[in-house]
Amino acid sequence: MSIDLSCQLLCACEAAYCVAPDAPNGKYNPCNGNPKVTADMKKQYDAVGFLEDPYIVTSAQIEAAVVGQTTQGIIVALRGTLAPAKNIDSILDWMQDLMLEPMSNINLPGKVHSGFLLAVTLLAPGIKEAIEKIQAASSGPLDIYVTGHSKGGGMAPIMTQYLKNVYGIKATQAIFFAGPNPGDTDFCNAFNTEFPNTLRYQNYLDIVPLLPATPMVIDTIETILGSILPQKIKNLLDDAKSWNYSYVGTMMYIDESRDPAKKESSLEADLIIAEDWASIGKHLLTGNFADVANAHHSACGYGYMDGTCGTSVCGS
Repeated sequence: MSIDLSCQLLCACEAAYCVAPDAPNGKYNPCNGNPKVTADMKKQYDAVGFLEDPYIVTSAQIEAAVVGQTTQGIIVALRGTLAPAKNIDSILDWMQDLMLEPMSNINLPGKVHSGFLLAVTLLAPGIKEAIEKIQAASSGPLDIYVTGHSKGGGMAPIMTQYLKNVYGIKATQAIFFAGPNPGDTDFCNAFNTEFPNTLRYQNYLDIVPLLPATPMVIDTIETILGSILPQKIKNLLDDAKSWNYSYVGTMMYIDESRDPAKKESSLEADLIIAEDWASIGKHLLTGNFADVANAHHSACGYGYMDGTCGTSVCGS
């Protein structure tokens, strides 16, 4: 099977969901022996093309990562969280969980999301060890790719910067999917300077990569939708404006037809984000929660897989 790097990394993200909450650290296929793993998830794991069983890194039954070697190099895939349920309360709770004031860390520029930072610091030592073991067994230095979906996507830029600053391990590229914004403008500007080839994938109607919202987008949302937004969302947006969150990398936007397109300019990305907020608001107000929840999935049959991999992994 021949697939491009972005598709391979998205499949690695889904493979990370094979890691069960009580899974041990070690070197093994996390999809084997887990009764909750579907046939499609096994297809996605196989599509990654690990040359041998990857290393599984876990912490406190909450955080997990898969670190393995392919013909491309070393893939570090950070596990995300489950998608929101198909109801308004679940979606609003997810928004509230993500809307946290950023905090500083001596090893990072600017400020970053405190929950993602904690996850990164818990997993980083084990990921460092796994990378070093793979590099030591290789005949030469290997490229390193950091990826993640959902919470894993929010962690990916922070992990990329942390590995470089703390351990001197510089990733070749970070490509992530459905990731929330990782930190404030100072962090994101510094990250973009250091890792200018980063790609972030965003699917139509997916609310997670729109959070925490940037000040410019918040102003646009309040202008367009202020009169119809639920008060809970208004309060979250007001809090977030002063936190000065921003985004990293170049947007790869998967539209309603599930066609991906690169958005080179920040203005173009801002307009798309504001339009998605408007579309999501309309869906929530009309009770169409399922489309908003489904837009976040990385599984076969949903927007991220269709837009990134087409039919090459999951079939038609």
